[in-house]
Amino acid sequence: MEVSCLDTKNASDLFKKKVGVNTLGSHPDIPQLARKVSQKCCGLPLALNVIGETMSCKRTIQEWHHAIEVLTSSAIDFSGMEDEILPILKYRYI
Repeated sequence: MEVSCLDTKNASDLFKKKVGVNTLGSHPDIPQLARKVSQKCCGLPLALNVIGETMSCKRTIQEWHHAIEVLTSSAIDFSGMEDEILPILKYRYI
């Protein structure tokens, strides 16, 4: 089954759902930073799910800024990317 990329609004909604209201409300700057992180996922549902779940326990702005830096420089270094996303993508193309 082919899954296409989500538009910006649906991608943001999925990401926020995975992150959760408690984390989004833990600091006034986190919702804006969450939008930036979700944009780095380029609408890919698998990335939005895994990274959203990873970020659900990150409640400081420093952690969110770090996530943006890592996703900007090298997404492979992001927690969950190598262990959860890449094997699924490799399976898809074998």
